[in-house]
Amino acid sequence: MRILAAALGALLISTSQPALALGGHEQGELAQTEAQQTEAPAAEMQQAEVKQGVAPLGEPEQPQMRQAAAPQVEPPQGALAAVPQAGLPRDVKWTVFVELKYGTRLDVPSAVFATPDGSANRGVGRQFKTPDGRASLAVYSQSNDARDTPASYLRKNLISARAALDYERLTPEFFAIAAVMGDSIYYSRCNFSHNAGRAIHCFDLKYPVQEKQSWDGIVTRMSRSLRPLHGG
Repeated sequence: MRILAAALGALLISTSQPALALGGHEQGELAQTEAQQTEAPAAEMQQAEVKQGVAPLGEPEQPQMRQAAAPQVEPPQGALAAVPQAGLPRDVKWTVFVELKYGTRLDVPSAVFATPDGSANRGVGRQFKTPDGRASLAVYSQSNDARDTPASYLRKNLISARAALDYERLTPEFFAIAAVMGDSIYYSRCNFSHNAGRAIHCFDLKYPVQEKQSWDGIVTRMSRSLRPLHGG
């Protein structure tokens, strides 16, 4: 798996395929929020069509999204006020993305990532982008045949010095890394299942560094919502 691809300035690398990779978020906010994993309602985890701004995927055994009923996450102070200036919709229309093969679920702002962008470049999943292409998202799952932990995975795949990261959080259940590269922030998070499937559940996000304050609340909610579909 490649989390920060060569074309964007690679930080992680694993397979021979290029990939999307994503970074940066406010460390204090994520340190508090990423460790909080709440159970999603069972209805949110059912296969459904994409609604409110994302076209149906229409492929068997492919990830899908539907309108989320998950509670809103309080964004950092000032983030909501900055949304219009950043060109983000005032109502981002939260949906639940579900990847069925390995079982990954993620809250996605479908009015922001309104343009499907094909299959993920690694694992099983999908990519989306904003209509103007300034921000992009990849959500994907992959098997963990090597039985990697978050720590061992990073040791094997982080090709840049950790000092190059602007943010890093590592626990027995997940890792999250972030970096500012040029005019973009790249944020990647992967959760590691301990159930029989032992899958890795990930999303990569890229967005403009000048819009960081407006994106903080979005990144926080997405990071908190990432989880296996069928328990840990």
